[in-house]
Amino acid sequence: MKIDVLFNKPTRPFPLHRLIDDIVSARTRLAVASAWFTDAAVAAAIIKSHAQTKIVFLNTADLGRGYRRAYEALRQYFEAFDGRIGNGSSVEKRIYLLGSGDWQEGVMHHKFILIDQTIVWTGSYNLTQHAKKNYETILRIDDADTSAQFWDEVDELRREELLFLGTQFASANGAFRCSQCERLFPMSEMGVDADSWALCNACVD
Repeated sequence: MKIDVLFNKPTRPFPLHRLIDDIVSARTRLAVASAWFTDAAVAAAIIKSHAQTKIVFLNTADLGRGYRRAYEALRQYFEAFDGRIGNGSSVEKRIYLLGSGDWQEGVMHHKFILIDQTIVWTGSYNLTQHAKKNYETILRIDDADTSAQFWDEVDELRREELLFLGTQFASANGAFRCSQCERLFPMSEMGVDADSWALCNACVD
């Protein structure tokens, strides 16, 4: 295992070009998860990458907060590829939107980039312009076992039906997950004030 520990500071940004080079160099699989994503250079690298499978996880709640060029570039690119099958096997190119639009269900707060079968980028750094001005920690891990665990998480996120259900609830009155039974409910069924423990009516009784 090889781990590079990098730090971003307002006066000394981390070498973002290393991440961009890794993304572009991907050949088989690329996965990106960022709680907020406004970095157009990283979006361009995702589009340019030769990876056959490209998966991006974004927050539903963030879509109105300023994705602007980065999100629009990705959206237009992925629209042409969603669900494509090629060369006898599934070649997926897709954006997944997770969480509810009003933050009540929770957010997709991951920050990782997976390059093929071995490289993992992770840390506190969101893929945003503003992150370049922050104090952040970034790790570049070169290890097949670690990468495999992250790809397992990618598979789980792709199957996360409850988060999509939360998005449906959010279109009306929002959604919450009961702190006791951990089931998902519309906000209208919350039995305790949102500033306290969020319990469904059944668990309050």
